[in-house]
Amino acid sequence: MLYAKQVQKVRYDAGRRDPEFSTVEVVLLSTTNLPLRDPKPFRPRYIGPFKVARKVNAVAYTRTLPAEMDMHPTFHVSLLRKLQESTIMLPNAQFGHFTTESPTGIITSVLRHRLKPDTPASTWFTLMEKL
Repeated sequence: MLYAKQVQKVRYDAGRRDPEFSTVEVVLLSTTNLPLRDPKPFRPRYIGPFKVARKVNAVAYTRTLPAEMDMHPTFHVSLLRKLQESTIMLPNAQFGHFTTESPTGIITSVLRHRLKPDTPASTWFTLMEKL
């Protein structure tokens, strides 16, 4: 049993590498354990970009955080992701509820709801009474 466990560990570790970051790179931070106001389905998966300040050890990095994020700046590599050059980021974007100034109508009934299998979005077909 111990031999089988050792063989499994060797095979798993052969294809696994922890990502490494240099101090000139910018990374995104996972929002998995962050205390955010938004409900989990509505929050972004990653926030950032943030600069890497220093490498603490093989699996932990310290980042430079803005003053409004009052937390410890050292994070495990599993919570960090390299910022891809093609990624479009909105700096200092505030994620919240988007509302109009005045209501446009009242939904009287939901006719149909369709969940698209290839995207996380869903489509609602409603009957609306104009105001």
